[in-house]
Amino acid sequence: MKRVHSEEHNGCIKTEGEAFCYDHLEEMMDDHKAQRGWLIARWEDWLYYPLYRFFVWTIWERIRPGKFKHWYQRARYGYSYMDNWDTGSWLLDTIIPQLHWLRANKHGVPCSMFKTRDLDKEGIATKGGIIRGNKRFNLILDEMIEGLEAAQTLSTLSILDKDNIKLLEKKSKRAFSLLGKHLFTLWD
Repeated sequence: MKRVHSEEHNGCIKTEGEAFCYDHLEEMMDDHKAQRGWLIARWEDWLYYPLYRFFVWTIWERIRPGKFKHWYQRARYGYSYMDNWDTGSWLLDTIIPQLHWLRANKHGVPCSMFKTRDLDKEGIATKGGIIRGNKRFNLILDEMIEGLEAAQTLSTLSILDKDNIKLLEKKSKRAFSLLGKHLFTLWD
């Protein structure tokens, strides 16, 4: 409700220099939008702000001059100080695509994926052993990918979704234990 502001109003919302105050922020925003002319409103809502957001968020954020410093830091050190603001998300955003790529483009199978029945007398993997080892490695990679994606989902879930949280935590813990166990076999 729009009303003339006085000092006895407690908890009201107003902008500096305005004579009116509001009970809720949404009311103030609606009132400000209603004061625009129809041509200005159409221009801002349908053309100006959508184009502005597209340009700033998709193009300018990637090529702005301040990004050169981050590109250089990533090229020299492997990460930028900007990545340290949320290291967990950066790590998940980096490792999940790498595991997808490794799953699709790997050229070999780590020795730890072979069992004794997969090897011949000289210790060389047989054709069937290579197939079984490749299946084992693919299952481990799939489980890691699924668990890390579950960890990524956990960071965006609300506390109220308790049924999904337990399952996602179990998958992510399993993925991190597999990642620790097979860390040095993740190569191509």
